Amino acid sequence: MNPPGNETKSMKTIQNYSKEYSIKGDIYESTENRGNLLAKIEGVDPLVPALILGPAHVV
Repeated sequence: MNPPGNETKSMKTIQNYSKEYSIKGDIYESTENRGNLLAKIEGVDPLVPALILGPAHVV
C-alpha cells in the first residue's frame, strides 16, 4: 500500500501528457500535495455529459 499524499506530482504528469492532445486541465489541491486534476473535453452533444473518475494513488 502506498503512503497517502503527493498526488499532485501524478496529476502534473497526467496534465502534461494531456496537453499533448490539446486537453486543458487544472489542478486543485484540498491540502498541500493532495491535488486533483479537472479536465474537460468538449463532446458532440452538450446534453449528454460524461464523467470519468480514476484514482491516481495506486500502482
